[in-house]
Amino acid sequence: MKTAKEIEIVIAEIDFNIIEKIREIRLKREPIISQMALSQMLGLADGFVGKVENIKESSKYNMWHLNKIIKVLNLKFTDVLPSGSYNFDIVKIHIKLKETRNKNEKSYEVLSMKPLTEKEMQLFKQNKIPYLRIIK
Repeated sequence: MKTAKEIEIVIAEIDFNIIEKIREIRLKREPIISQMALSQMLGLADGFVGKVENIKESSKYNMWHLNKIIKVLNLKFTDVLPSGSYNFDIVKIHIKLKETRNKNEKSYEVLSMKPLTEKEMQLFKQNKIPYLRIIK
């Protein structure tokens, strides 16, 4: 068995949590709504939701996507958005990638989440910090 790799991503904490919440809602439905099915329900490319949910991709949902998701899944904004604000804006998330054959299972585990330092935040604002960094 291969050893899973570890990566670090830099993302807005709210974006990461919205993606996770929508995946959770999608997988709790009976029957489960596949990534492709949700993409098609939204009228988007078949691979759109898969790309957003792929931790190695920097794709995210925007407000237009969220509005469509809420409509097609018969949700409220409060079902996917936090009730309050997050403590951190942009975070570094250390992730262990897992090998899985089940598309309905997360292919990663969050090991840690830390806010960017002031120096890192300045670099982020100048687009000098990459979205993804391979740790091992």
